Amino acid sequence: MDPITTIGIDPGLTNVGLSAVNHYGPSPVKYVGDVVVTKGLFGYPRLDYIHKRVGEFLDIHTLAKVVAIEHYDYKGFKLVEMAEISGILKLLCHQKGREVITVSPASVKKFATGRSTATKIQVMYNYQQNNEHIADACALAEIALVYSGARKTTARHKLEVIKQINKSISNKKKVPKKFNSMELRNLDVII
Repeated sequence: MDPITTIGIDPGLTNVGLSAVNHYGPSPVKYVGDVVVTKGLFGYPRLDYIHKRVGEFLDIHTLAKVVAIEHYDYKGFKLVEMAEISGILKLLCHQKGREVITVSPASVKKFATGRSTATKIQVMYNYQQNNEHIADACALAEIALVYSGARKTTARHKLEVIKQINKSISNKKKVPKKFNSMELRNLDVII
């Protein structure tokens, strides 16, 4: 039996955590983790390096059809940098034919530990990792595995996270309302 593989990506300004999870039916899952260290790189060189290294990781794990990426939770000037990194990662996954789901940091913690306010240490403990970025990526890969239907769970907190992801995806797929000419004229007046 071929394994079902999914990938989790924990983007960051100085480290990008990567994890592929292989699931062989009812047996335990197997995680493969890596960290792309970008400390000391800025701007285009950082984006280029992330693109190259994550692309290599995706090329190694060709069976993975779903990639879960942690949504950035930054404010201020770092928000722009994180948006650039996230955009590069989403585009790369799209170019390689992978479905992308984004997951909030609180949902990653909730899925991993049952609490959305859990510490990085608690997530690391649950995934038996000594690197916080790989631990988050492991949780994200497992989220993708459950989201894809390849792994079943009855844990309420995990099901709540998957339900929230599905709701978010269905909201993005809604077609915007088309306005008739009278409504458009009314909008012009309001504006």
